[in-house]
Amino acid sequence: ITLFVMSFSCGGSKEAQKNSKTTAQEDKTKVPADFEFSLQETGCRGTCPIYKVFVNAKGEVYFQGSRNVKFIGEWKAQLSKEKLLYLYNLLEQANLFQYKDEYDNKGVADLPSTYLYYKRNGKSKKIHLRYDVPPELNELVKTLFNMFHNKELNYKKISDATHN
Repeated sequence: ITLFVMSFSCGGSKEAQKNSKTTAQEDKTKVPADFEFSLQETGCRGTCPIYKVFVNAKGEVYFQGSRNVKFIGEWKAQLSKEKLLYLYNLLEQANLFQYKDEYDNKGVADLPSTYLYYKRNGKSKKIHLRYDVPPELNELVKTLFNMFHNKELNYKKISDATHN
């Protein structure tokens, strides 16, 4: 009887592991309904880009450019399902929840700030990046900037406002 119970519970455990793996795989193919992402870069005394971009779970993109970007004013675009899923998986792979909330040194002047915000499945993370930023986060910001500072998104202008 003991052997039967052990083999049954092990089989149940394997089934639970299989279901868990399937769920994890499904998560990578579907963007959560509460998904939100935003990226903002502030100015410096030089030619730093000043912009904000926001994306929701429907793939709606709102870009607001103030200085040193291709799109000045307020713009709107729509991501394809594939590009939205790519963005979601990129952010998931970056594992943003592992990072500190702030990378800064208030004693250093004239550095732009970058704010990265990510929300999914009821959990959110906001990171302030300014000084001594991990290299992989700098690379992620560059990738994201290039993704949204791109004419291929077919932005439609909605306002000339820049809201510095």
